[in-house]
Amino acid sequence: HMPLTSNRKIDYKSLQNINDGLSQNEYIAPRNNTEKILCDIWQKTLNHENISIKDNFFELGGNSLITVSLISQINESLGVNLPLQIIFTSPTIELIAQNIIYDKVNSCLSWMYGLLNDYYKIKYLIFD
Repeated sequence: HMPLTSNRKIDYKSLQNINDGLSQNEYIAPRNNTEKILCDIWQKTLNHENISIKDNFFELGGNSLITVSLISQINESLGVNLPLQIIFTSPTIELIAQNIIYDKVNSCLSWMYGLLNDYYKIKYLIFD
């Protein structure tokens, strides 16, 4: 049976309490700055406290409407350009942070490769 209010409507507050008790993940605090920022955004967007980096966005009450706001805030706060679909493939703070960090490392490595490539081009032009 679904919990009902006195007006015979679904009591969402009671459902939330039930969901809180069913949390399968123990709390794992953010381990780096990216996870900390994501955690702060999730807590504000979902109106939850103590969100673990392994908590699932949808199990916390997230939906497609909230996703738009969440991804917009993440992109603005972290200077990234995540697609909306990332929340469906990576529905935890930990997974989204891994994606962001991977992209930033890849970007940095590409930039460094470009510098090295330019260095060797200049070196061979000057010394050949």
